[in-house]
Amino acid sequence: MCYKVVVLIIFNLFLPMTKIATRFLCKFLWVGFSILGISLVMVFAAFADVAEPTLTKVYFEKDDKPFDGSVDYSVKCYGYYSYPDDRENETPDTKHKTELVYSYSATCPSYECSIYENYYLNYKEIEYCDLEGKADSKPFKVGKFAKTPVPECKDLQQYYMYDGDHYYKRTAEYDACTEDDSVSIFDCDKLLEMIPDSEIQKDSNGNSLDRVCEAHFSIPSDEVKEKPFPDVEATHDDYYGIDYVKEKGIVNGYSDGTFKPDLEVNRAEFLKIIVGAVFDKDVIGKCVPEKSYKDVPAKEWYAPYVCVAGNNGIVTGYSNGVFKPMDPIKFVEAAKIVAKVYQSGDTVEATGQWYEPFVKFLQTKKAVPMSIGSLTKDVTRGEMAEMIYRIKENITHKESKDLLQDGVCNGCLQ
Repeated sequence: MCYKVVVLIIFNLFLPMTKIATRFLCKFLWVGFSILGISLVMVFAAFADVAEPTLTKVYFEKDDKPFDGSVDYSVKCYGYYSYPDDRENETPDTKHKTELVYSYSATCPSYECSIYENYYLNYKEIEYCDLEGKADSKPFKVGKFAKTPVPECKDLQQYYMYDGDHYYKRTAEYDACTEDDSVSIFDCDKLLEMIPDSEIQKDSNGNSLDRVCEAHFSIPSDEVKEKPFPDVEATHDDYYGIDYVKEKGIVNGYSDGTFKPDLEVNRAEFLKIIVGAVFDKDVIGKCVPEKSYKDVPAKEWYAPYVCVAGNNGIVTGYSNGVFKPMDPIKFVEAAKIVAKVYQSGDTVEATGQWYEPFVKFLQTKKAVPMSIGSLTKDVTRGEMAEMIYRIKENITHKESKDLLQDGVCNGCLQ
């Protein structure tokens, strides 16, 4: 019994397997070692962030295109260390010395490479991260590219339990057994299903991966880019989308020559731009509405666009007969309009929430800007331009947000 405890201590401290630790503590310290068990759990909790083996797929782009050359790079994050005891004595006036608190280096021989970095950030408060490196031996630097080194990640959830030799997944019989109070949890373990070791994704050290991430980095251009509008810098996240919609005549900007990329776009404006980019002017101008909305007077500039969209099943409005044209448009509402207009083939049908197929369409097309933080976010003019650009030009190499984990979108216009 003693050797098992010793093995357990070593296992907990040096192998990144949180599931193993928890399970072994239950099995081997069930009787007689409760105090030791509690101590080990507390010690292991302090190291919890270490125990998250991660695979990151890294992509470098330049001039909004995949960069196929070799890139040696380093990510350096600055901030300060923050320990629990220190935080207890802090006040709003407490000042911290900014210093290097986290870094990692890697090499990507070509576009889309894989690195194994666990992003251990315990006791670190990061203020900003810099990226520097060499692209085909030419130095470059991107200052303050992010506030965290951790990119977009997904939990793999490859297994339920690992006993030190084998991986197991839950079964319906196991779940039913655990609900029976008359049966020991350890007897229920016999109902778990073993997973072949060959089916488990592992990192370079042979540890099972807990998550997979995707990191996109942009190498600064060698060219001096012109501004498509006076208020749109080449460093703006949606620069290429805005430049595209201007070049194609989809959006002309405001009378003062500006584009206002970060201004929220309302439903009427969004519909005008999308419908106007696809339907002929004669069709729009001569549209006779099959359905009217209480808040869309026929004399309003946006009435013909709402008419075309309504007649073609692109929008349906609210159940009380209004369209709310001046309200900011939520992402899910914008997704439906874009999908209805640009999706070819069969008509999309909802299998869950009404917006799921439309959001999935944009995600499949890699057309969800990373600045879209939730399903209910109000879309900006820059984000609108970026979505149009990616869809129409089939831009699939850029980083795209996955939003269908955020729950339901209450009150969203259909």
